[in-house]
Amino acid sequence: ILIQGQHWETPPEVTILLPTYKRCNLLKEALESALHQEDVRDYQIIVADNEGAPISAETETSMFMKNYVDSRIIYYRYDRQTSWAMDAVAALAKSKWICFLHDDDVLAPNYLKIMLQIVRNNSGISYLACNIGVLKETISERNVKQFSMVRNPVVTIQKAIRRGYYFYESRANWLGAFIDRQRYVDMGGLPYLSTGIGDHIMVGKYNDRYGVYSILDGPRLYFRRECGRDQLSCLGGSMWTDCYTSELFFYFFLAKRNFVCLKKFYRYKGFCMIQSHIRVLRNGPYQTRVDIREIADRCHAGVVSDAEKQKYAYFDLVLEHITAFIKKRRRFKMTIE
Repeated sequence: ILIQGQHWETPPEVTILLPTYKRCNLLKEALESALHQEDVRDYQIIVADNEGAPISAETETSMFMKNYVDSRIIYYRYDRQTSWAMDAVAALAKSKWICFLHDDDVLAPNYLKIMLQIVRNNSGISYLACNIGVLKETISERNVKQFSMVRNPVVTIQKAIRRGYYFYESRANWLGAFIDRQRYVDMGGLPYLSTGIGDHIMVGKYNDRYGVYSILDGPRLYFRRECGRDQLSCLGGSMWTDCYTSELFFYFFLAKRNFVCLKKFYRYKGFCMIQSHIRVLRNGPYQTRVDIREIADRCHAGVVSDAEKQKYAYFDLVLEHITAFIKKRRRFKMTIE
């Protein structure tokens, strides 16, 4: 339900989508970062309040939003909670481009300026992922200024490979990505999953249908908090076990569908990827231990002999080199102002 502001008669070039839920202190930082974009005015911000309180009731968030009188801000409230807030707010936008902003993250002040310059000059791009700065809990102005500074105006942009994307391509970020709104809607948006791999699947699905581009270097334009106490990521080992179980099943599905002759190898490859994720999880900011054996048991993953492991390792190395060669041929450079 529209509470405050209105859509422009002529839709803006881009809409920043900002779903929120009971986090006014963090929402303020996110919203301010979206409002204070350098040298760009043709954009609007949709704040979608997913608290689900009766519209007649004043909430902390609704009171907070009254402080903002700006034609760029559109404030919606849901009269009942939606389980998939990202796609719900995407459906409200009318612009050519959309980008998602979590209410506990912030945008660099030169975010829109750089992203728009790249997509305006490259009409074949309909999905552009930017660099992300991952910071622990607090995001200071000094952090943002330091990491978003343009030190080299020449950036490298790469188009992702299609076949084997999930197995031989670093996942393009979806947070802070510039996405063609109509194409996002046409391809179905985020799949509805209770575990946290919906964004992973969405980016690969978009790539399969339209192609995905990423900025490989250059400044960090989106800043994400890690280890916020109310983040789903901090729920502990059981949450991560469920997530990685779903992810491994997904890799097994891809192996069966796309690589019939090499199905066994790609199942093994997916299992190795999950093991790598778990090591990072244990040694990274979350300090969470997950039992890979439990995930293997859930997925009915068979044991691979030492001889097969060695054979797969050599084959994997060959495919890595082939993929690296393909990726280099899909890169181009561009000067940003």
